[in-house]
Amino acid sequence: MHPCTRPIPTIAMVLMSLTALAQATTDSTSTVQPGRVYELGVVTIVGNSKQDSLTTVTPRDIELYNRFNVADAVNLLPGVTLAASGSRNETMVNVRGFDLRQVPVFLDGIPIYVPYDGYVDLARFATMDLSRIDISKGFTSILYGPNTMGGAINMLTRKPVGKLDYNGSLALINTNGGTGNVNLGGWRGKFFAQGGIAYMQRGDYSLSKDFVPTKHENGGQRDGSGFTDQRINIKAGYAPNANTEYVVGYVQQHGEKGVPIYGGTDERNPLLKKPRFWEWPSWDKQNVYFMSRNRFRGSKDELNAKVYLDRFQNALNSYDDSTMSTMTKPYAFESRYNDQAYGGSVEYVAQAVKNNLTKVAATYRYDEHQEHNVGDPVQTFRDRTYSIGLENILYIKEKWQVTPGISYNARGNIQADNIDPATEQIVPFGSAPANEAVNAQLLLQYKLHPMHFLRLAGSRKSRFATVKDRYSYRMGAAVPNPGLASEFSYNTEFSYTGTFGSKLQVDAALFYNSLDDVIQQVDNAVGSKWQMQNTGRAEFLGGELAVAYAPHANVRVGANYSYIQRKNQDRPEIHFTDVPANKVFAYVDFRPSKLLYLNASTEYDDFRYSTSYGTRTDPYTLVNAKVGFNIGPRFSMEGSANNLLDTNYAIVEGYPCEGRNFMVRLLFRSIDPTKRKTVPTP
Repeated sequence: MHPCTRPIPTIAMVLMSLTALAQATTDSTSTVQPGRVYELGVVTIVGNSKQDSLTTVTPRDIELYNRFNVADAVNLLPGVTLAASGSRNETMVNVRGFDLRQVPVFLDGIPIYVPYDGYVDLARFATMDLSRIDISKGFTSILYGPNTMGGAINMLTRKPVGKLDYNGSLALINTNGGTGNVNLGGWRGKFFAQGGIAYMQRGDYSLSKDFVPTKHENGGQRDGSGFTDQRINIKAGYAPNANTEYVVGYVQQHGEKGVPIYGGTDERNPLLKKPRFWEWPSWDKQNVYFMSRNRFRGSKDELNAKVYLDRFQNALNSYDDSTMSTMTKPYAFESRYNDQAYGGSVEYVAQAVKNNLTKVAATYRYDEHQEHNVGDPVQTFRDRTYSIGLENILYIKEKWQVTPGISYNARGNIQADNIDPATEQIVPFGSAPANEAVNAQLLLQYKLHPMHFLRLAGSRKSRFATVKDRYSYRMGAAVPNPGLASEFSYNTEFSYTGTFGSKLQVDAALFYNSLDDVIQQVDNAVGSKWQMQNTGRAEFLGGELAVAYAPHANVRVGANYSYIQRKNQDRPEIHFTDVPANKVFAYVDFRPSKLLYLNASTEYDDFRYSTSYGTRTDPYTLVNAKVGFNIGPRFSMEGSANNLLDTNYAIVEGYPCEGRNFMVRLLFRSIDPTKRKTVPTP
């Protein structure tokens, strides 16, 4: 999915930053109850969701606001910013200024990042088979393993409730695309099965009528913005008793996408003079896993385990020109990636002492990346990563919670292939030292009142350099640095959450992150070529405020504000990209009856830098609207309008987003929504 193609995501901040409010939210479009959350995939610091550092996107948010991919879904949350690599047509997010290399993505607690560069295109991941998305900001459980320098994103799949549990939807977007999905599951005695299939397809979208034509984009349809994605998710489980559960699962994803040509006016951008004519004929990912939970009889101790195999293949074609038909020019190529990763984790939870919970975890991951252009030798890169961590939770007099944690992480390279330019044969890069990092953290939480909490958290977190960081020549412009070490962040957060009666919820947070040994580009490191080195220092600081108010049983209003400032202390002339300083959401949700629901919302994003030398996008405001009807107990029909004012905007300079667009959608489910409250209380 193109980062600017959001299938009518009315950006209403129904979510709040606390899991408790999100989980309490059920309405006429929600089809997933809390019992459907796949608990074996949850990674959390404490058992009480109201005390978690997690923020959450629920199925209600996904369905009501049409968030069909994970990037658009988590963009609902405060402190999370939609980002993109325009020249690669990849959609990502930043969490309090940290990118996806520093905030890894997990599926049911299993890391799924791409071995080569640590990123993952979140637009390829459908949300329709998820029961929840948890985001941890800054203070992140040691149990996630390494590289959680700025947080973690965990996508939780569904678990069935009852003998037959199903839901699905079918949507038409404008006249050139649509989505569809079906989830089906159920229990038979002590066994359960859950399956889901999702399909998303869009042709090239239409730009705003206010778009001014440029050298490579004349307006109208945005060439190269189309995509197709399909996803299959299957799991089967056996739960002989309340203390034991075993699950096997399989996830398959297939994607195809175009890449729009640079349509900006930046004279310093090389794509203005030499545009790329790229497309991805395949973006495929497969994951097989086994998970288990065993709680020992007669005690509260438990042993949890996960084992997985992850495969990633993609094909990138570079053509001569916009006809996308020939490959004869020097810059034309056919690139192929063939990656795999396997690993696992073991977690032991002990409660030998009253009011004290201890967790010990060990993780292992093997990464292999293979790449080549068709006709060239295949280069192979292989790494091993280990982690062992300890986390302890101490409750003091029902008011205080103290949670220290520490972990040791290590990464070693097994193989790194280079190509000798003289012979065009594979030769080794040579040995590189193993990289080690020790992480530590401490959380203090005080319960002012059963519905009011204060938190103070501090942590030292790290990220290992990726294969791309260490070994890429960057198309001849750079010199590799196999010995590149970890970068670190010292994170501090003070937060408050409180619920006033049954009508008002307030969440607020202040954070400060000091980054050291930052991996950044150093110009003229070897002659005129640059190199990635551990020379950077930076500060990320800001605050978040979210308010939800329900003045009446059928009305809810709210707003959310995020402020993020990033300072490059080492090289202030180099700008950090992709994150606006200010981001605002406001919404109104009105449900006059059990059969009718309406909402309207607005989103404001401040300007953001698109290049390190200062090119930036303009601020923008979006207005969205939606109306829905329940047709009997098991069906709903919806109509939505996104970018109602046809705003001309971009989140990356040169890559304009979609103008006004519409969608109609039919939803079906095995749950009768009219038997629930029309509007929940916070």
